[in-house]
Amino acid sequence: MWWEIEIKRLRDMIDELDKETINGQAQRIQLCEKIAEIKAGHGLPIYVPWREQEILDKRCDWGLKHGLRQKFIRILFRLIMSESKKRQKELIEAKIC
Repeated sequence: MWWEIEIKRLRDMIDELDKETINGQAQRIQLCEKIAEIKAGHGLPIYVPWREQEILDKRCDWGLKHGLRQKFIRILFRLIMSESKKRQKELIEAKIC
């Protein structure tokens, strides 16, 4: 049936987008690791409340422009930022020990 072929094509496109998402997050983590090195060298805190709020606000604005729900964007980026903070903490603690 034609719709089976179309569903497969669309799913293949989703797979590619998911791959891009993973690659983008891996790059984001690498940048966060570089930030952790700078923070560790200058005794700066991992958690910066104003920056986290700035990120959430901007990402929600970006998401709204694409028709995405604000709640979804907030949950998504809180999860992303949580992983970034965990990775930074691990790196900083590894340098201290």
